[in-house]
Amino acid sequence: QTGPVHIQFDDGELVREDSVTGKHSVVGFVNANELIKIRNRESSTLFSQNVRQALGEGTHTNKQIIKTLQDPDRKRKFWKLNNGVTATCDKLEKIDEVSNEYRIINFNIVNGRQTTFSLERNRGAIDDTVQVGLTIHEAVDDAERNLISESTNTQNPVKPVDLVTNFPQQFDMEQQCRNNYPNYFY
Repeated sequence: QTGPVHIQFDDGELVREDSVTGKHSVVGFVNANELIKIRNRESSTLFSQNVRQALGEGTHTNKQIIKTLQDPDRKRKFWKLNNGVTATCDKLEKIDEVSNEYRIINFNIVNGRQTTFSLERNRGAIDDTVQVGLTIHEAVDDAERNLISESTNTQNPVKPVDLVTNFPQQFDMEQQCRNNYPNYFY
């Protein structure tokens, strides 16, 4: 579980309540450096519910992201030229009306792994002009988190078999292996 983490949205944000669950979602833009800081602080858990791994700098998608970040003019439009990041959480609460700051419990990026990877690998090109679209959904359970992940990953669609990685049995097996067989990766 991540966090709690704090995220500050720039120039306002849109908050919407789910009429079925009563949970909230927030959509807005954040400074790319904020995502990099969270990635560094929460490296072992930030992508724990993401079915994708970073694909490396050689993919077409990541080459385009990197090209945008390294161009002085285009990186100022990153918020417009990139699909952004989608995350889920257990709890989302606004802590400061003036600065648009939120406290987020169990923040997990479920779509935007390639964007986050490219930002992290090109942090030298990131300055205060680089903004990233960020959508965060409070989710009621694993089924809803998986549905959000499946629905937002359209570049390389998520198949039902991909969601097996989010089953509780997988997390249990990972923990058992970590505790009993620390020299092996699961």
